[in-house]
Amino acid sequence: MRGFHNVCRHRAGPILWDGKGRCDVLRCRYHGWVYDTEGALRRTPEFGEAVDFDKADFGLFPVKTGIWRGLIFVNLDARALPLELAMAAMSAETAGFPIETYRFHSSAEHEIACNWKTYVDNYAEGYHVRDIHPGLDREIESKQYRVLLRDRHALHQAPQRDGANYSGLWLWRFPIWGSTSSPPA
Repeated sequence: MRGFHNVCRHRAGPILWDGKGRCDVLRCRYHGWVYDTEGALRRTPEFGEAVDFDKADFGLFPVKTGIWRGLIFVNLDARALPLELAMAAMSAETAGFPIETYRFHSSAEHEIACNWKTYVDNYAEGYHVRDIHPGLDREIESKQYRVLLRDRHALHQAPQRDGANYSGLWLWRFPIWGSTSSPPA
């Protein structure tokens, strides 16, 4: 799998719009420069001849990509660890959860007027569960909520109340990835 910055090397126009689909070539929306799926510049329509211009020098800038347990990850840091090493601790933590078999259920967007780091800081505790998540508070012993810091992620734990129907795994991975999973039935 390959990924590239969505920026043409000519005038920084977008290559693709938001959305989904499939294509065999990548074409800049501004001047029509065409790149192949390897990121190499193939055509420069009506650009003409230019002194010292070699298409081989103007390919798209790559980004690191990887697949972990069926999820696609993109990392803009070219020096970052390979994904399998970066996620090793999370792999161990989620071993009992068949994440690869999970199917999309729904999405929710919550626009909040705060710095994302403030939100993450507030997520990293269970003190708010009683007042903010009363349904969850009925299922777990929120006074025994613990956050265990691991290798670049935090594991949230709270024992289930007697007779509760809830169980799961709550994880937060630095810098901004959260996950809630339920074990197999």
